[in-house]
Amino acid sequence: MELAVGHSEFGYYATGEVRAAFSGDFLTAPETHAIFGQTLARQIDECWQRMGNPDRFTVREDGAGRGTLALDILSELHDRFPDLYNATTYELA
Repeated sequence: MELAVGHSEFGYYATGEVRAAFSGDFLTAPETHAIFGQTLARQIDECWQRMGNPDRFTVREDGAGRGTLALDILSELHDRFPDLYNATTYELA
């Protein structure tokens, strides 16, 4: 398995191509519809409120791929939760 995914010339990740798409090898939930990120934004707002609406709030996303989830979450925060949007730092890792 290590060779299949990690080989420097022939491995799955060797080309650097994005393969997560309707025509690719796999598809993640954020790529199917914005509702996934919108739903997470509402959950993030609930967490922020339970923490007492801090002035600074960090959201970290690991394995962000093309950034679709980040775009959907931040768009929803901007449109529906502007105070949280202004407090949020969104980190892609």
